Amino acid sequence: MNYYLITISIFALALGSCSNKNLIKQGDKYFESGDYMIASRFYEQNYQKEEDSHSAERLIVSYRHLQEYEKLEKLYGRLAKNNPAMYAEELAKIQLKLGKYDEAKATLEGQLLESELGSALLKYAESKGTCNANCEENEEKTYVLELSAAQSIDQGNPNVKFIWEHEGKKQTGITCKYYFNSSGEKRVYLHAKDMNTGVLSKRVDSTIVNIPVQNNFKIVNGSSEDLWHDTELNFSAGNVEENYTYLWDLGDGNFKLGANISHTYIQGGEFEVRLIVYDENGNCNSCVQENTKILYFIK
Repeated sequence: MNYYLITISIFALALGSCSNKNLIKQGDKYFESGDYMIASRFYEQNYQKEEDSHSAERLIVSYRHLQEYEKLEKLYGRLAKNNPAMYAEELAKIQLKLGKYDEAKATLEGQLLESELGSALLKYAESKGTCNANCEENEEKTYVLELSAAQSIDQGNPNVKFIWEHEGKKQTGITCKYYFNSSGEKRVYLHAKDMNTGVLSKRVDSTIVNIPVQNNFKIVNGSSEDLWHDTELNFSAGNVEENYTYLWDLGDGNFKLGANISHTYIQGGEFEVRLIVYDENGNCNSCVQENTKILYFIK
């Protein structure tokens, strides 16, 4: 026990007395050997003295390997103050990873979001990570729109016939049902015809139909039993809809856009992969895959 304490004391003394150049040199030595924990100690010391880009870049990699997301958030926060265009989105990703949706929203709202990814991240932050959850794969999405003329002043008149019309499809009766498989504004016409006089009145109802977004995804190569870090994985959203936005939360602080994406985990562990799908009307659905176990392979 005494030997351990003496060793730690000597290491701490050496760390504190190093010049900036030596701190970087020592950090690089441990970094190249894969000892990210000790390497980060040297880089942190140097970055406190001088906010150099080399230490910052190496710290980002080290924190990701160590999965020290709180430290990564603080580092990105400092970097974003000096260069928000480059680091604000990265800061927001880590804040979302940590479940800090309000902070991520504030980070992104202060930027000119020119990228599609930045806009999708802002939507995700605004929803606080909540969406409809439907991970089942359906071949066809159907929405039933039920309409009624029960409140019409003519509904009690036996001589009045109600005629519904949508895109040439007509139905008769006080109520009607129409089935849709796409979201958007649907215009339905209601005609009230007096059977004695033949007079036909017309009223137009315009309704916005929001069909729940369907969501299903899978890992194309590999299963949860045989995935390895440093291996590129391909993820697929399955059935792809035009004009939909597919945002992947990969569980390690990385987010990507696209119906089909590739990603490489740099460290072993268990990561929850989430696919968030937005339709053209802003409706979203969030689907969580069973925790994807990325097994650590020692080279």
